[in-house]
Amino acid sequence: MTNPAPSNILPGLGFRQRFPLLALILERFVLSIVLLFAVSILIFGGLEALPGDFATTYLGQSATPQAVANIRQDLGLNRPITTRYVEWLGNAVQGDFGTSWASKNSVSEQIG
Repeated sequence: MTNPAPSNILPGLGFRQRFPLLALILERFVLSIVLLFAVSILIFGGLEALPGDFATTYLGQSATPQAVANIRQDLGLNRPITTRYVEWLGNAVQGDFGTSWASKNSVSEQIG
């Protein structure tokens, strides 16, 4: 009997067995994307779960209802949470982290 050529052995092997390093790199990459997505949900959800309303906190207790409504409209806080999350995530992926309310400068520029 003849011995099978090495090329006949490879088609039966799985991707992980043929390319173990590449499989490890791809696995880690996919896991890191999943982890970043999970962390983004935790961050956004944590900010949403904070007690009180940002507009009321920012303007103070003596703010008029119209001023609070204007800030909520400007920030999009009156839109559904899923819409705000998708927009927030899309902007973050593009490197747009918005404008700091404290310094009125771009957060991306302040980071570095």
